[in-house]
Amino acid sequence: MNPFMKTGSLRTMIRMFRHNLCFPADTVNKVPILYSTTNVSPRSNFNDTANSLTLELIKNYGVKNERILQKVVNIPILSNSDPHEWKKVMEILLYRGLSPVKSVLTVIKHPALLKMSSLKINRVWDDWVECFQETELVKELLEECPMFLSVSGKIEIEPKYEQLKAIVKSKKAVAKILMNCPQIMFQSLTELQNVSDYLSEVMIARNAAEYSKSTVLGCTLQEVMIRHVFLDKCGKYKPPNLKQSESIPSGNASLSEIYDTSEEEFATKTAGVTLEEYVVFQSLFADELEDKRIISEEETDSDED
Repeated sequence: MNPFMKTGSLRTMIRMFRHNLCFPADTVNKVPILYSTTNVSPRSNFNDTANSLTLELIKNYGVKNERILQKVVNIPILSNSDPHEWKKVMEILLYRGLSPVKSVLTVIKHPALLKMSSLKINRVWDDWVECFQETELVKELLEECPMFLSVSGKIEIEPKYEQLKAIVKSKKAVAKILMNCPQIMFQSLTELQNVSDYLSEVMIARNAAEYSKSTVLGCTLQEVMIRHVFLDKCGKYKPPNLKQSESIPSGNASLSEIYDTSEEEFATKTAGVTLEEYVVFQSLFADELEDKRIISEEETDSDED
């Protein structure tokens, strides 16, 4: 059996090794370290090189801001990407009218752009322009929400654009809503329609300008209902008179005050109650909705039988 296997002591192993090789006692300490587990791996060298080349490329476009450059360094998917991918995206964004700084910030917001083909980015960008018929407005929108370049294209953009335009009437309002609540692009058309119908038919919220000033259209139907019903029960929301001019204040809180506030602010300032009361109501309301859902499913099953 190997004598090293019998010893549990690293000190004994070193002494035996030194003795067998006839090294003087102090020689072992002078032997240079040829390899260490802390040495940089080939992969690390590659990443460091890519990192350096990426930063140099970005600087060559005139981006010198240290805070922006540090953001790139701190996000591995950005700093370790092939500099050719950075160059590809930078050239597209510059061609579309973004400044070098805004181009880098756009990539920081949506690193997936680096892995997308030039064809895909340009095709989807053109699809947005085709829907809005406003080049500058689309540039502003995609600079703010570059994740919209990851959608499939016109097949996704057009139905959502048309639906929003039917609600808020203007292109600028549509763009503002999408910038305020980008999740709308990834919600179903049915969910958006249900929320819109509830706002207009139940809450009688007819002022389209209010929609674009809030994030309400990005909420789920349950989120919209729960705050409205709570205000109604607290006597803080009354449906506006349909015969009354829209220019006359309804006396209700604005959609932004209702849906763009924290739970505590909504409860204490908008509804005028304690946060605890609102939390209890939320639980009861959720239970009530679940009960209605179960009853509805049972009635559907009975009808089918």
